[in-house]
Order: sequence, then C-alpha cells, then structure tokens
Amino acid sequence: MPLKNHVDPSGELHAVPDRGLFMEIRGGCFHREDRTLKDRHWTGKRWILCVLSFKDRKRALMQPGRHTELFFLDEATALAAGHRPPFGRRRAEASAFRDGVIIIGHLQAGETTDQLDALAGGEIQTVLSGAPQRGIVAPSALPDGAMYVTGGAASLKHDGAARAGRSRFMARASPCMSPASASHHISPAKCSAQAIDPSSTPR
Repeated sequence: MPLKNHVDPSGELHAVPDRGLFMEIRGGCFHREDRTLKDRHWTGKRWILCVLSFKDRKRALMQPGRHTELFFLDEATALAAGHRPPFGRRRAEASAFRDGVIIIGHLQAGETTDQLDALAGGEIQTVLSGAPQRGIVAPSALPDGAMYVTGGAASLKHDGAARAGRSRFMARASPCMSPASASHHISPAKCSAQAIDPSSTPR
C-alpha cells in the first residue's frame, strides 16, 4: 500500500503509487513508527526541495525518528506547494529562486534565508493551519509561472497559456484561459519567482 507521502500543489499529502522526481523535507519527523502521519504535516518553517539522488546514498523511507520524506512529480508542483531549492546541494537553483523573489519585490536584497522561508513556505503553512483559502481570480490576470485550480485540478500558466502537467494533481488538458474562468490562486510569491526561471515548469 502506498505511503501518504506525495504532495499536491496546495501542499496536501496523498497516498498514490507514482514515483516522484523530487524529494522534500519539512523540517524533521512527523510520522509514527507504523509510517502513518501525525496530524501536523511539518515540524519546521524551512521546506526544502531536494533531488532524489545524491552521492549514491540510499535510505529506507520514514525511519523511526528520522525526517519524513515527501515526493513531487514535477518541480512546478513543489514550488507552488511552498518549497524551495536548498542552498547547500542546489545552490544555483536556490540563488535563481531568491533572485526572482527579489526582482518581483517580495524580498529585499540582503534579507536572511529565514525571511525567504517565511515568505515561501509560510504562505502554504498558514493555509494548512486553517486560514481561509486564497481568493477567486481570473487566470488571465495571473503572471506567468502562476499555478491555479479549476474543477479540482491545478494548471500552470506559462507563456500566457494554461499548461498541463504530468502530475495526477494537475489538469490533463489545457483549460480555458478566458478572463471569466474563476480559480484559486496558489502561492503568489512562489509562482512569480518561478516565472523568472522557466526551467522549473513541467515538461
């Protein structure tokens, strides 16, 4: 039976059989010895997006007392769900993300990584803690790199059009980009920074 360790664009966790392309860490251990999850699905404010392979290291999932591994099917979903690349193992990607957030005015040059994490993961953490969901917007009004939800499925706006993804949580066909199409806007700071780096969009 699949573990409940795959993340959707809203930051919620699901038990699905798909193999992830990226791994995520939410600060520490929030699973029990039987590998079921505790009520709160994170232990820290720093949500990191990692590659699956690093120096040929291997480990069993959800070991007692070790951090809880989560997975994504594409990087666009991970960014929308409140995670960022780490400066330690993905410095180029992390620097590009930070620079994008600075360019759009959500972060000032010289501010700390803690402030970057509060801006990025903090948006999703607030919603997952019970704050109201984001408002309804027209997809045509969103910037490139924004992810939004219509009919229960997420879509990515890229080059001015809706782009489907390979994740089961994303739309399989490009939905209408009409100004009348209402949707939930996901992670405004993250999507704007993502627009700076098109390589993060799903292929």
